[in-house]
Amino acid sequence: MFAFRGVQRISQLPNSLSYALPLRIAKRSYQSATFETRPPISGKKAQILKHALEHVPQLGFSEEAIKMGGRSLGYSNLPTALFPSGSMNLISYFLLQHRYALREQKTHLTLMQTTTEKVTHLIWSRLQANRDVIEHLPQMIATCVAPSNLPSSVMSLANLSDEILYLAQDKSADFHWYTKRAVVSAIYSASELFMTKDNSPNFQATYDFVQHRVQHAKALNNLQEDILEWGSFQLNAIRSIIRSRGI
Repeated sequence: MFAFRGVQRISQLPNSLSYALPLRIAKRSYQSATFETRPPISGKKAQILKHALEHVPQLGFSEEAIKMGGRSLGYSNLPTALFPSGSMNLISYFLLQHRYALREQKTHLTLMQTTTEKVTHLIWSRLQANRDVIEHLPQMIATCVAPSNLPSSVMSLANLSDEILYLAQDKSADFHWYTKRAVVSAIYSASELFMTKDNSPNFQATYDFVQHRVQHAKALNNLQEDILEWGSFQLNAIRSIIRSRGI
């Protein structure tokens, strides 16, 4: 899947929507199943945010939800310095936990024959985690693309695409490693935006959207002359979805 050869100018793609297509994909944070990085959020902060997530369906990704998470643990007042980014701290924890949750799919992935199937399944599995907070998904996306939050949002998306391709047992190296992750990032971002207004039963339209995007990317295999055009198409599609949803 996505074996783009000879692509040397992907950095020339439009990059005005970095959340959707982070071209500066971060270096892989782990290289094998036996190596794990230290959790970036731990201790008291992690416990508070874990409890705060229980209040997101009602309160959204808000500072009030964080306060409720603290009260669940007996903290009547939380110092501002503990969560300096406010709601973005809660969003970052949400993204982190559901990225880690994809690792629970390892056994199921062994039943799939192709990388394409695995990538589709993993993207869809991650999107399903948005079901309980679907009402607040537009707010989450808007917060992520705010200028002050964009660097951490891009990193989270890069880590997600890396996790997906790692679990799908992608073996690419060199420049292909970066192009595949840029493509997966674009597909996931567009699918998440599409999901914000999907009223179909069980989000079937979103699943079909994911399948179409992944298959389209696969069809471009080895067609380097179409890569820049495809990237532009992806970004234009994402911009249209954003406008139509008022995000």
